[in-house]
Amino acid sequence: MKTAINLIRIGAFLLFSQAVMATPQQLLTDLQHMRLAATNAITNFYMFSGLDADSKYERRIDVALGKFNASLASARELAAVNSLGDDIAAIEAEWNSVSDLMTTNRNDMLNQGFPNVRLVDEMG
Repeated sequence: MKTAINLIRIGAFLLFSQAVMATPQQLLTDLQHMRLAATNAITNFYMFSGLDADSKYERRIDVALGKFNASLASARELAAVNSLGDDIAAIEAEWNSVSDLMTTNRNDMLNQGFPNVRLVDEMG
C-alpha cells in the first residue's frame, strides 16, 4: 500500500513537473502567434482600405483578430503561473487601442468609403 501511494506521488510530481516545464514554451508560442495574428490583421486592414473595402480582406481581418484573441486568452492564463500578468496586461491594453482604431477605420471605410487618415496614422 505504501509503495502504491509513493508511486502515485511520484506520478503526480512528474505530471506537474512536465506541466510547469511546458508553460514557458507554450507562452512563447502564444506570444509568437499573437505577433503573427496582429501583423496579419494590420496588413489585411491596409489591403482592405487600399482596395475599396474588399470583403475578402475584411474576412481575413476577422480571422486574424480571432486568432490573436485566442492566443491572448491562453497567454493570459499561462502568464499568471509565470508572474508575467502585468506584461500580458500591457500587451492587451496596446492591442485594444489598435483594435479599436482598426474597427473605427473599417466602419468608416464601409460607411463613407474612406478611413480617417489621422486614425490610420495612429494605428502605425
